[in-house]
Amino acid sequence: MRRAAAEKSPPPDKPAKPPAQRRTFADLIAGYPPEIRTIALRLQKLVRATLAGAEENIYGGSKAGLALYSKGSPTNVYCGIQPAMEYCLLYVHHAQELAHPDLRIEGHGKHARHVKFRDADEIHPEAVRWLLRQIRQRAGK
Repeated sequence: MRRAAAEKSPPPDKPAKPPAQRRTFADLIAGYPPEIRTIALRLQKLVRATLAGAEENIYGGSKAGLALYSKGSPTNVYCGIQPAMEYCLLYVHHAQELAHPDLRIEGHGKHARHVKFRDADEIHPEAVRWLLRQIRQRAGK
């Protein structure tokens, strides 16, 4: 006669994971050079002032992250700010066929293009505000 299979004891309870801590913009830019942090903060200020009411959400990990600004839903993105070690990108959605003499809007993406800033002096506030207003208008919100 066969022995009954030894009953396995249930695995011990796993400790509960602490709730995910929400990253802030300060967390996002913390590991970057001072000039990149300055650029990112200036862009953030312009985005918040021009796209009042847009939600800021931080995505990504410690090596690559970005802040996305949306309205109504995280999928209705207006723009994003992504720092890198040598530049900071301002991603813009709904920007196909837009051009401004003070902004070099690059990329051929179906939904997003970008402006690359290597120095804080390259930020022309009126031009950035113009671009953000165009995006808001094109998004229909």
